[in-house]
Amino acid sequence: MSNDKPFGFGSSQPTETVRIATASPLRVYVLFLRFSVRQSLTLGQHAIAFIAILD
Repeated sequence: MSNDKPFGFGSSQPTETVRIATASPLRVYVLFLRFSVRQSLTLGQHAIAFIAILD
């Protein structure tokens, strides 16, 4: 097994990762934030996405 996957993702069942994601909307948003920063989204779009995730 390689150690190039962070937080052990990929070392266990894929459904476990999905369960973690659905159980923690905030974690999903943080991951989305990191991704969207690279996409140069505006703060307004972040707010809209955050509201959509919590809805």
